[in-house]
Amino acid sequence: MRYLVVMSWTSNNYCAGAPDVPGCVSTGRTPEEMKANIREALKFHFEGMLEHGETLPEPTARAIVVEGYNAVVYREDGRWKAFVEELWPIVVAADTPERAESLFRETLPAYLGSLRASGVSVPSPESETVFVDLNLPVPA
Repeated sequence: MRYLVVMSWTSNNYCAGAPDVPGCVSTGRTPEEMKANIREALKFHFEGMLEHGETLPEPTARAIVVEGYNAVVYREDGRWKAFVEELWPIVVAADTPERAESLFRETLPAYLGSLRASGVSVPSPESETVFVDLNLPVPA
């Protein structure tokens, strides 16, 4: 299985999370360490789900670039959402991934324009999206 991971730099380390797997996050001192740690965190999370008879989440997230930001389109609670890590207050939701992407491409430039017009500092694009491949045991 292949899961999209959003990674970003905090004040003292890298952090990462997979939008398709809410609550599963990890950190690392370097991007390489963070990628290894999130891979292990996902495997551990999924092994626990399988032990409890839960269904693993389908990987749905995909990355797009909007205004220089790495945005993510993913499925949550039956809706498709799009967001940028640096601009967390702005999230759009729609019935299809195409509509979520379209709404985000329309909304983000207007949001950035309103921030600039009001004199608010606009965060620079810093997050990255990477895919993590996992070989998982198949439930019996």
